[in-house]
Formats: sequence, structure tokens, C-alpha cells
Amino acid sequence: MDDSELRNHLEQLFRKGWVKVFYKGTEDEVESGEVSMGQFENYHFLATKAGLKAHNTL
Repeated sequence: MDDSELRNHLEQLFRKGWVKVFYKGTEDEVESGEVSMGQFENYHFLATKAGLKAHNTL
């Protein structure tokens, strides 16, 4: 998967509320309005409870 495809998928998951976004190397969550998927390599992502439920029902 290339970077643009990965970025698009992560952005869709974030918009659905299925992942939370954190600054890479920290435990600080990025505020929703501050997320810039153009810099997605500076973040790490964690599945939310809703995201896990959605995944398990597919």
C-alpha cells in the first residue's frame, strides 16, 4: 500500500471515529481539529471501542 492510499484509509477511519490519533512517541491525543493527515507519519493511531466493534462485525 502506498502512502496516499494508507493516508486515505486512516482518514476515513478517523472520520468514522474508529481510531484516535496521538502524537508519535507520546501519549498525547491530537485534538480533532488539529489532525493533519498530510503529516500522518508524525502520528500513531489507536483503534477505538467503536472501531473494534465495527471490525469484529465485518
